[in-house]
Amino acid sequence: MRIPFLPTFLALAASLAAAADLQPRSYSYLLSHASVVAVGKVASVSTGFMSESRKAVVEVEGIIKGKLRTREIEVSWNDKEFEESAYKDDSRVVLFVTLGKDSAWSQVSPGISCWPVEKIALKGKQVRAVEYAYPMDLLTEVPAASLGETEEVEKSMNFQVAKRKKWILPDQLLPPVKPLVLPKPPKAKPVAKHAPAKPAAKPKPSKGKGKSLF
Repeated sequence: MRIPFLPTFLALAASLAAAADLQPRSYSYLLSHASVVAVGKVASVSTGFMSESRKAVVEVEGIIKGKLRTREIEVSWNDKEFEESAYKDDSRVVLFVTLGKDSAWSQVSPGISCWPVEKIALKGKQVRAVEYAYPMDLLTEVPAASLGETEEVEKSMNFQVAKRKKWILPDQLLPPVKPLVLPKPPKAKPVAKHAPAKPAAKPKPSKGKGKSLF
């Protein structure tokens, strides 16, 4: 029996399997499974030219959880699994990562492990916020006290549309940020100084004939 749509079905199945890890996760899951939660600035993002593998380098400015030995965290992902859009040059982010046995960093959960932080006006104040829209809305169990809402008016042709946005307020949700303290390099062992060798004593002149050794 011939199935004409089999190649299409197999391609769709492979695509769904690759994106299987993109799923809702609770805030507590994200926090507990991360070995390091850091805040920082995206220093660089690879373009993924001729490859679906990409990486970003984040310069860490503060730590919420865990310890680091270097100031930079390099995160890799594959666009075939999910095209991470939160990593943009010079953007401020909150990062939830784990360190693998190969000493490489990986995200706790695709799509919601890098929070792009921006400043918005909320109730007459400037606050730090993360837009609670896809894929960040896959994050569940966010307390209502840590959410905010703004309204913008979009003008289009002859009419206006009121658009509401939901935001996560990280300063009210996350534990306090601590300054990054890197381990001090080991002190070099001092080189032992040797005392200068004393000059050999001059032999005293012998009196008379000495005994022969042969």
